[in-house]
Amino acid sequence: MIDRIQQLIDRLKIDLSRANLGVWLAVINVTVVLLVVAGISFSAIGLLRSLADNQGMASVQLAGAMAREDLRRYGEDALTYAKGIADRQTFQRLLGDQSANMVSPYLARSCVGDTIHACAVFERDALIAQAGAELPWAQIAAAAREQGEHFLAAPEGAPYPILGASTQVGGASERRLYVARFMDEQMAQLLAGRVGMDVRSINYRSFVAQRTGDEFA
Repeated sequence: MIDRIQQLIDRLKIDLSRANLGVWLAVINVTVVLLVVAGISFSAIGLLRSLADNQGMASVQLAGAMAREDLRRYGEDALTYAKGIADRQTFQRLLGDQSANMVSPYLARSCVGDTIHACAVFERDALIAQAGAELPWAQIAAAAREQGEHFLAAPEGAPYPILGASTQVGGASERRLYVARFMDEQMAQLLAGRVGMDVRSINYRSFVAQRTGDEFA
């Protein structure tokens, strides 16, 4: 049996000195076919990788759009909440009576909650009352003046970036109520559950400060 196998191998060996044109053509055809198959395989692999990258990018872009829409909705909810507090007669009466020592406890009871982490009242440019987390309200008020009724801010000294809203109190145009919601891990989890991907809130100022110049090169 071994001898027969050896004879078959010997027959398959090609003597190049005796090879005719037909043999050369066959060899060339086989080589060309192998090269074409290899080229198609490499091309297909590249196309599949490109398709996977495009699909991944499209998924990330869609998730980003959904997260932005949810943030917009959270801002609208914060504004509605602030207007509800500002329209209350009890709140307006406390401000009208100049009872600043009573305004902060009222805000602590009526304004600060599960989604609103801090509230403040300004009269003109002066902070007259606040409740909840201690925040740099002057910076927040400045951001609100630039952006409008609902805003995003990353003030120095705040534990998280802030999504907030502000509204006029009653008919007194010089008085405004500000509410602030932290863009913290809890909000990130809510957004992640909605978009189906991990979401993190990054304070851009802190992010840049922690990076060296070489990392941005």
